[in-house]
Amino acid sequence: MFFALVVIAIFVAVSVYFYFRSERLQHDLVKQKRDTAQTRKSHKQLADTVASIGAKQQEFFTFRYNKVKEEAERKSPAILSDVKRISPLVTNYAVIFNACAGGKEQLKPTAQTYFENHKPGAYKDFLTYISGREKHVARMWSSNNLSGFMSMMESLLTEQQQALDKIKLVKKEEAPEENIEFHKFS
Repeated sequence: MFFALVVIAIFVAVSVYFYFRSERLQHDLVKQKRDTAQTRKSHKQLADTVASIGAKQQEFFTFRYNKVKEEAERKSPAILSDVKRISPLVTNYAVIFNACAGGKEQLKPTAQTYFENHKPGAYKDFLTYISGREKHVARMWSSNNLSGFMSMMESLLTEQQQALDKIKLVKKEEAPEENIEFHKFS
């Protein structure tokens, strides 16, 4: 009889231990589910924010691109052809930005898709164009990541704007000389 009471006591103690242990594990599981849901929510908010930043950045680049393109149409067909080469990057900036930001894809394969959708052979033309640019622009392209893409876009648009500004300055310098000579003869 004593032996049966000891076995029953051990059984009750083990049952109580496992009951409280299972309650603790269930509490931990509920806490982990709550933390996982909060992490997913934060991740979604972060992804939405990054997508929003990409879209806004595309708006800024599109505005600058259109401004440079209009100015190039008036001043220089050579610069206009260079500006048109980066058109697929500007028009698809947000999509490329999000693909690179997600870490799923790299810059070059994503950009190649949009260049080839724009015009067959446009990607090779762009690679030739990039190889003819300054070394830092080629390095940005070679980095094959989001940071390099953002820097390269800024650099390319700034470079085209500076080239157009130089044309503007040359024409301004020529105009006063002609006027001075005109005034000398009149």
